[in-house]
Amino acid sequence: MKRVIKRDGSVVEFDKERIINAIKKTFEQASKEPNMKLLEKIASQVEELPSKVLSVEEIQDIVVKKLMASSEKDIAMSYQSYRTLKTEIREKEKGIYRQIGELVDASNEKLLSENANKDAKTISVQRDLLAGISSRDYYLNKIVPKHIKLAHIKGEIHLHDLDYLLFRETNCELVNIETMLRGGCNIGNAKMLEPNSVDVAVGHIVQIIASVSSNTYGGCSIPYLDRALVRYIKKTFKKHFLRGAKYIDDLSEEQIEELKKENLEYSNEAIKNKYPKTYEYSVDMTEESVKQAMQGLEYEINSLSTVNGQTPFTTVGIGTETSWEGRLVQKYV
Repeated sequence: MKRVIKRDGSVVEFDKERIINAIKKTFEQASKEPNMKLLEKIASQVEELPSKVLSVEEIQDIVVKKLMASSEKDIAMSYQSYRTLKTEIREKEKGIYRQIGELVDASNEKLLSENANKDAKTISVQRDLLAGISSRDYYLNKIVPKHIKLAHIKGEIHLHDLDYLLFRETNCELVNIETMLRGGCNIGNAKMLEPNSVDVAVGHIVQIIASVSSNTYGGCSIPYLDRALVRYIKKTFKKHFLRGAKYIDDLSEEQIEELKKENLEYSNEAIKNKYPKTYEYSVDMTEESVKQAMQGLEYEINSLSTVNGQTPFTTVGIGTETSWEGRLVQKYV
């Protein structure tokens, strides 16, 4: 049984009477007596085509060709003109102006709730949705080939991220956080220097996530967070150790300056044995610093809002680092 794909994507059984009636109306509008023999012939020829599935547009194309090949060329022209007019009306009804109207009137629930990361009640998100409507319309009608557009509309394929494809931006960034932290980086006109503590390093990471997410689209992945933060947890441990040496072991300024030359890290058994209380204090304070930094990282990411009104879609990778510092990050993440 031959089937027909309607414009809304639904599939119905072929009915040649629909073809006959459509051509018949064209004859009547032209004030001509319908050539029923020709109408029956064209409808039967469409029915006998080997293709089991035809779209409405394909059937109409065939009808125009058959009419043009007959003695009823004027009817073919009228049929095509009417078809074009109806297409323009449909496009206007379902096109960009209708979508904008639905956005402004908040009448399209699907449009307003299509992205769980966006609050469609905010101006920034509504502005982004408006930009997306115009970008999709332009991309589908001006850039992609017609057969690709039709396949997308029918649901045979799906063009992902149509809101942003027009701008040829990259998406789903894998951010080299270690290099950006160690070498410093620019965000806009601001130069961020290398951090000297884990809390400042996390603050930098949050700013990087916000900047990357605002200038691209899709996900933002932060790989090896635990490994990237080891360097700054060690700096934090050293700061706490020097403070403990001053207030717990009562070292003089000169002694502290000499102590700075030593390897003040968790793994150094010598300082652990020489300054046990300061060492214990540094371990506790560093652990608390990492805990607060990880709490801050989660809160900051989930409360961020990018320029398009979206909470950054962020992936954080951990688990490969085996040092004490790295395991602290894993623990508190």
